[in-house]
Amino acid sequence: MRPPLPPPGFDDIPMAEKLEYVLSLWDRIAIDAEQIPVPE
Repeated sequence: MRPPLPPPGFDDIPMAEKLEYVLSLWDRIAIDAEQIPVPE
């Protein structure tokens, strides 16, 4: 099951908070970057 996109309430927050949220998600993804397959 995929989470809703965007998460509830996301459209209601200021742009600066949206960017902060997305950057935080990216930081979490980058922690496990070696597990992401990279096509050749």
